[in-house]
Amino acid sequence: MDVNVDFFVSLQIAQNLNSCQELLAKATSGKALSTVLKNRLRSVFQICWLLPEDIRKNFHLEIADTILIWKHYTNHPMRLVAQVYPDFDPDLRWRDGDSKVVAKNRIFSLLEIQRESPHSNAKGAFYRLACPEWVHAIPFTTPEAGLELLVVEQYRHGIDRASLEVPGGVCDQGENPLDAAKRELLEETGYASDNWVSLGSCAPNPAIQNNRCHFFLALDCVPKQDLVLDPTEEIRVWAISHSEWRDKLEAGEIHHSLVIAAFARLYMSRAWTSLERQIANMPN
Repeated sequence: MDVNVDFFVSLQIAQNLNSCQELLAKATSGKALSTVLKNRLRSVFQICWLLPEDIRKNFHLEIADTILIWKHYTNHPMRLVAQVYPDFDPDLRWRDGDSKVVAKNRIFSLLEIQRESPHSNAKGAFYRLACPEWVHAIPFTTPEAGLELLVVEQYRHGIDRASLEVPGGVCDQGENPLDAAKRELLEETGYASDNWVSLGSCAPNPAIQNNRCHFFLALDCVPKQDLVLDPTEEIRVWAISHSEWRDKLEAGEIHHSLVIAAFARLYMSRAWTSLERQIANMPN
């Protein structure tokens, strides 16, 4: 049964979703929550950080004891608006024809693939960048060191300017993403962590690339060694407060789309609830 909330409901944002569900169930006279509604509520709770600070204050959104005032919440399932053919199924694989490698280097291989539509039999040439898996780590220092975020700054030749990012890079052949993230963090910052949380992954550009970028949260990072960089890799490492970093995100000063995606994954994760509380309780 869908649940419609036609009045203001104050929800305590707790460590786990069950507490939130109990409060909402009470507010809706004990009606059962649908799975879709549970998932949507989880998303709402976890992205409340997106609200500007003045709105957060107006809504009494305090980090240590967050309350979300929610009005007229309705469960609306996804509905089809239009499609190209009556029997269209986007999951049907296009038929492969000839293919060739147009270019190849250490970063990617450019493939040209002839393909035929399973619906219309239309044929065309498609181009794919075959890339290794990528990783990004979001590293925070220990509470004793201020729970600062470690970021790297380097010149990016694609945009011909400096870019402020979290550590990341390419998985070596046969290397799993977590090991790659640990290696990149150590090489690019000199810091290491024994406390890692997977934040999932995304397809960087599914239109033309075949790889995924994997995101990780690294907690309690401590210095271990000097930087270990490639011959043409020139970077500097910054320790920055989360509030200053978020200001830069909101101001559009962070250019790397996958770094932005990494923080979107962080802010939607359960790990962020406790980490945000820790950060809020840090002395100024």
